[in-house]
Amino acid sequence: MNTRNDTRSNATLPAGSPSVGQPFNFSHVLDCVLIPRTIACDRALLPGARLLWGALRQRSYRDGRCTCSDQQLGDEVAVNAWAIRKYLRQLRKAGLVQVTPRAGKTPVRELLWHPRFAGLVQRLPARPEVWSSSPAQARQTQSARVKPHRGLRSARDLLHS
Repeated sequence: MNTRNDTRSNATLPAGSPSVGQPFNFSHVLDCVLIPRTIACDRALLPGARLLWGALRQRSYRDGRCTCSDQQLGDEVAVNAWAIRKYLRQLRKAGLVQVTPRAGKTPVRELLWHPRFAGLVQRLPARPEVWSSSPAQARQTQSARVKPHRGLRSARDLLHS
């Protein structure tokens, strides 16, 4: 594999990678921790607790249960295991996470439903018609669903609309 060395970051990048500092579209190309705005903007939660909520959501897999160790979660959000326990206590007090101990194993962490999520969660159909159509049909179906752009609005306007 051809690589080049970037002196500013001391990172080895694959050939054809953009240069450090060059604009880059990250949409659909990174493994991301997603945090809903209702969690991200909650000033009652420490920033690390907000980030941990996103990491738990990402690691909850299909059954909604995260069995990662404190060390693994700490590596995920770049803090030590002590900080993970502190953030978990805060998320538990806020009613956002349930921790169930297991003998000889890591505890199970589950994200809990909270009134702050009411009206924000949209379930996707099990098998949208777009999945079974040709690419041309999918584009037509998708463009028919797109609402006309009404201009940018501030976050405050969106919250009060």
